[in-house]
Amino acid sequence: MRGWVDLSSALALGAAAFFAASAVAGDLPKEGAFSIGSLGTGKFQEMPPGNPAMVGIWDETRKSTSEGLLKDMEWRCFGASEVTDGFKTPNGYCVGAAQDGDQVVFRITTEKPSFGSEVERESGVSIAGTGKYKGIVASYKDICQIIGPANAYRARCLGEGTYKLP
Repeated sequence: MRGWVDLSSALALGAAAFFAASAVAGDLPKEGAFSIGSLGTGKFQEMPPGNPAMVGIWDETRKSTSEGLLKDMEWRCFGASEVTDGFKTPNGYCVGAAQDGDQVVFRITTEKPSFGSEVERESGVSIAGTGKYKGIVASYKDICQIIGPANAYRARCLGEGTYKLP
């Protein structure tokens, strides 16, 4: 009788593992397209302020509103901008954390908009990931609407991207 209990327990555990793996695999296919959507707040600090050629530091927190790969993630984005003659070249990083704790990191670049523009075009390339994002190769492009002053702005971003997992 003991052997039967052990066998049935092993079969039940195996079936549960199979269905759990299938559910996870179904949630995150090995490759595909995804939407980008986020709402966030941030601040940009000029150093030194008012100079025609200066550097600025920006820091944002975002909440993902997208579907698919990046759904329900919390984001921390930060970087530096070089501003010369009314144009800036912002570069930085966004670290996203899923609800299960897995993370993905994107290096981001913003096209050169007019300084103080209310719309920015951004692109990102994945550079690292943990858990289900380990080994990810992903890129995206989005457009962000910037509302408010530089020291306390809100951003709404929408776009799309593609990814591949090992």
